[in-house]
Amino acid sequence: MPAAPTQQEALATIAGHGVLPSRLQPIEVPADLWADMRYDIGQNRLSGLAISASNDGRLVLAEAAAAELAALDAQWARRTLQAEDMLLEAHGSIADAGIETRVLKGPALAELAWSIPEARRWVDADLLVRSVELEQAVRVLERLGYERRLTEVRPGFDRRFQKGVTMRSLSGEVDLHRTLASPPFSLLIDETDLWDDPRSFAVEGIELATVSATVAFLHACIHAAVGGAQRLVQLRDVLETFRVVDQELAASLVDRWRMRAVVASAAESAKSRLMIDDHPFLIWAEPIAQAVERQDRLLVEAWDRADRRGLALASLRLIRRPSDKARFVLWRLWPSKTNRRSRGMSVSSSLHRLTRRW
Repeated sequence: MPAAPTQQEALATIAGHGVLPSRLQPIEVPADLWADMRYDIGQNRLSGLAISASNDGRLVLAEAAAAELAALDAQWARRTLQAEDMLLEAHGSIADAGIETRVLKGPALAELAWSIPEARRWVDADLLVRSVELEQAVRVLERLGYERRLTEVRPGFDRRFQKGVTMRSLSGEVDLHRTLASPPFSLLIDETDLWDDPRSFAVEGIELATVSATVAFLHACIHAAVGGAQRLVQLRDVLETFRVVDQELAASLVDRWRMRAVVASAAESAKSRLMIDDHPFLIWAEPIAQAVERQDRLLVEAWDRADRRGLALASLRLIRRPSDKARFVLWRLWPSKTNRRSRGMSVSSSLHRLTRRW
């Protein structure tokens, strides 16, 4: 048996199990390393893959560690089943209201992209609706007992500028998307592309629609590059969706949405965090990365730095209609009374913030 791996090597091997042919050598995880990596396996949504790798003899654990892994994955599997129930309830209610949806991320990727479907863990529901129907879909979920996680800046702000609305209940969260990314990246995406060439899959005998393979792949890249948590499971999503995508169509969509910098960032993350350098995705992404334009690279860098002012200014530049530019500026500078109250902002603090930002 080879020398004990580092924590990064062990997590990368688990994340790449089944899709990285070079990772065929079994790895043995000593007790001290397992104690360090157990939390990260859960947080990176890798428990299902770890179970699969263990069953295939690629991940060798002590008896106590194997028992802990089984308990950990049972916990995440229960959360996935709860999210599945939540998805079906939300989807059914929104469909009954006459609103068309597309299921995004977790369940769709597991069924239509992943080589080991049963290993994909997910804990919230993601539904795409059209921008003009976002507010109606929010009202449907409110009747089910959901509440907005964040109060809207001003009525109409979310459907014009935001990625969508996160709705919370005691059961969990439903993310209502109108697009795939937060501003300014949302402003680069053509909404009509999201509804072309839908695919379908079934959950508990219920037929659900999702986006095209091309959109799903680029969404995985967006999520891995500028999606927020950047868990290892998201890099696995990129590799899995790349397997089933038409590479020419994907390259065309990357250019149309100005997502070269996003793809380059996803490729760099996959290379460093999954410790690979010869995967077909990286080879495909290399010429794309070499053609990244400066302003697009700066957008991704601003996201990495959490430069809220820079991202807001970039969003303003990308908004086309003068009336929407005015709304974006004024609504952000002076939110509604309800929004200010939800954030604990008094009139004086709001005026101070307005003056400082102006």
